[in-house]
Amino acid sequence: DGPAHYHGLRLQARCLDAVRHNTEKNRFLVGTVGLREDNEVHLLDYNEDSNEIVCERIYSHKPEVWDLSACTHDSSLFFSCNNTEAATLWRMTDMDDEVVTTLTSPLEEVLVLGEHKGVAKRVIWDPSGHGDCVVSIDDNSVREWRLDDGWTLKKAPTVVSSA
Repeated sequence: DGPAHYHGLRLQARCLDAVRHNTEKNRFLVGTVGLREDNEVHLLDYNEDSNEIVCERIYSHKPEVWDLSACTHDSSLFFSCNNTEAATLWRMTDMDDEVVTTLTSPLEEVLVLGEHKGVAKRVIWDPSGHGDCVVSIDDNSVREWRLDDGWTLKKAPTVVSSA
């Protein structure tokens, strides 16, 4: 069916996640891991008809990106985990602007899930797509977080399981 196309990254990548909310495009997030350099999150579009991958945006993300979790009902939001005891919810700015002057865009920090007892490994969104509940996994526990419509915490997290 023709040659495969790929998108090159400046640094090595450790994680990839599908942007599931958008059903019109096949979009993916890719996070890089570089110890001595600022890292990036790339927003990629895959075109099934032409078998092409296009980088739509590159977002600066200073710490290494160990894991990504795209929001199930808002394609501009995702959580990232790195080598700290917190997970951060980010908003991708200008991701759907038609006119782009540069591929590089800033991320807006929306919320930080702290209170972990070890390195935050992963955040999982409620699969129902409502976005009001996420679960985080760290070295020692699983925590349930309740969010309101403004992306703030409704209450302290519930420890679901602890080692």
